[in-house]
Amino acid sequence: AVTLGAGEGSRSVLRNVIIRNSQIGILLAGSSPTITNVTVVGNVVGVQAHGDADPCISNSIFWANAQNDLDGCSATYSCIERPSPGEGNFSGDPLFVDPENGDYHLRSRGGRYLAAQDTWAFDEVTSPCIDAGDPTADCSGEPEPNGGRLNVGAHGGTPYAERSEMTAPGQ
Repeated sequence: AVTLGAGEGSRSVLRNVIIRNSQIGILLAGSSPTITNVTVVGNVVGVQAHGDADPCISNSIFWANAQNDLDGCSATYSCIERPSPGEGNFSGDPLFVDPENGDYHLRSRGGRYLAAQDTWAFDEVTSPCIDAGDPTADCSGEPEPNGGRLNVGAHGGTPYAERSEMTAPGQ
């Protein structure tokens, strides 16, 4: 779906996209881009890195990729279906709203934005991807309450990010 093979470095950034239903979601050959807040789902392989490719991958979701999520590379602060080494990584079900119909928003008791209705929907469960990103990453683009920490996945860091649960004062 996405190929980076022209020597892209860390200033080349792939951010806030959903990549799905491809042979290889992201193919890297001799490139070391920054890949953050992407959702890579339903591919045969999520990310495949060749040669001296050394991407910086973080705050992303790799789920339901048939053979492999990360091949020849690693990630940090990401939701990865097959357990993968890397600081902050986890493998809990991301609780997508409706993946069969292409809705990869995360379920949230705090609310998720419905653009077509210009309103917020509230779920009975909250995705483990909410407030699970790199604690040093900027989350100021997310709506309040945002838990003070970036959401993982394609909507993280945007005005369309799912909100954190609100707690009453003193709790």
